[in-house]
Amino acid sequence: MSLAILILVAALSGSVVVGLATRRRRLIESKWMIGIALIFSVCGIWLVVWNSGEILKARATKHWPTVTGSIFQSEIIGSRAIRPLIVYTYRVGEVEFLDSSSLGIPSFGNRRIRLDESQKLTAEYAPGDTVTVHYNPDNPRQSLLYAREDWAEYMRLSLGIMLFALGVFGLTHRIFRQSRELIAS
Repeated sequence: MSLAILILVAALSGSVVVGLATRRRRLIESKWMIGIALIFSVCGIWLVVWNSGEILKARATKHWPTVTGSIFQSEIIGSRAIRPLIVYTYRVGEVEFLDSSSLGIPSFGNRRIRLDESQKLTAEYAPGDTVTVHYNPDNPRQSLLYAREDWAEYMRLSLGIMLFALGVFGLTHRIFRQSRELIAS
């Protein structure tokens, strides 16, 4: 949570400075723009807080214990959203688990690139191969083949920062313009 607060304070400070520096320009003329600025700010705050938590959770997986697992099945799935499906088994204590992963391949973008990447990964993770499996010590059924943050979490975090900054900039600009108009009249 402290990461989210730090990011929001930085975005707020930058937006206020820019809003003050441009307060003489007439960028926001109508009252409905205040509503848009508020929506941007609230959506930005939500995205920053949510994705900061997701990034911290992903970083925590790097400290999960590991065991050696075995690839059970490796295939390419999907006709439009092509991605690899890697099914693997692993043992924690006396209990054997079965889980699967797409190895973080996004299900959007260029179809040919996704297919090429999926073919490369299914060849790399062939049935019978051994792999390192990270598992949650509190819930061994939850596992990962890789322990890292996903790039999409950083993209959503960046979008949240941008929306928050735009919203605060719009509100700051409007408030200072209104106060200047009151003083002038």
